[in-house]
Amino acid sequence: PFGEDLPDLTPTEMYNTFETDMSYVLLDTAAVYPGTGLAANGMTFTMGVADPDGGGTNVGEYIRWGEYQELQFMQENDIQFDNFTTVSLDVYMPSSNDYTGSLTKGVAIIIGEASQTEQWWTGHTQYDATVDDMDQWVTLTFNLDSPTGGLMYNPLDRTDLDFFAISIGGGGHFDGGTFYVRNFIFE
Repeated sequence: PFGEDLPDLTPTEMYNTFETDMSYVLLDTAAVYPGTGLAANGMTFTMGVADPDGGGTNVGEYIRWGEYQELQFMQENDIQFDNFTTVSLDVYMPSSNDYTGSLTKGVAIIIGEASQTEQWWTGHTQYDATVDDMDQWVTLTFNLDSPTGGLMYNPLDRTDLDFFAISIGGGGHFDGGTFYVRNFIFE
């Protein structure tokens, strides 16, 4: 129920490789209808698909179709970031997507609070990048103390954060696209 302050947890590991539906520590995906991969938030996500670059390790396939979409990770604890200074994500942007309309090459990693309010988007911090290198894996790494959007707070200064999300392709439009992700890691 909303309005609860969750117990604190200070992890030493927090990641999801998306190789299988079990290759994660704490960062399990949320808000996906069981058995369908269809999310309530404007996208479809499938773990364990073949690497589009031909690598031997499976990855996650992110298909956006909604106006506002994000792959969400909800926690049972308020995460204390004492052991982390960066967050990173590998992204593969296919050139076959149509970027001539509203679909962007933007990627956002979002950290927020969702247990005490239903509107995580009113108090989140965000890390943004644009990926111009098509048809290859690009690693995006952000210092946690240097957000680029949202309320722009340092997660190390908060004790109530329990929500993470990845958003690709921009928001406020229905232009679809297929993207691939791997190695969502806090270090």
